[in-house]
Amino acid sequence: MKRVISFLLFITTAYAQEEAPTFFLPTLDGENFFASELYGEKAKNPKVTFISFSASWCAPCQKEIRALDSLSVKFPEVGFYLIDYKEKKDVVIKWKDRLKTEIPILLDVYGLVAKKFGVTSAVNNESTLTVNLPTSFVINEKGEIIYSHIGYEDKDAKVLEGILQQQR
Repeated sequence: MKRVISFLLFITTAYAQEEAPTFFLPTLDGENFFASELYGEKAKNPKVTFISFSASWCAPCQKEIRALDSLSVKFPEVGFYLIDYKEKKDVVIKWKDRLKTEIPILLDVYGLVAKKFGVTSAVNNESTLTVNLPTSFVINEKGEIIYSHIGYEDKDAKVLEGILQQQR
């Protein structure tokens, strides 16, 4: 298992990294979140950032969030954020209360940030969109995507932990 994780870490860091898009979204608390404050050349408070696109109806998202809660405690220097995909604020509030997560939730009500990150894809000449949830990204202080993953299985938490450990 350690060999597999080491190999995955090597593959993740061995190639040129894609630059993460910057964006701003409202938080569940009504504040404005600006990604450019956390990563990129002009970041005011640069830090490794973890973003996961999620929704209340997504079963794998529920499992991932439980693991992320643990990882956010283990890696307090990393900014963990959930981006809710196209749901109303009252639905997201109930979902957060049910999950009892402390991870900040950002509201992508129109799905525009998900589109910027490639979480959605067009089907039938863009008349229908598909969305892949959860989709997660680890972004370094420079704004490079150093890890991305679609879906969630229990083993993913160990891989993510290894990647975050490498960023310390």
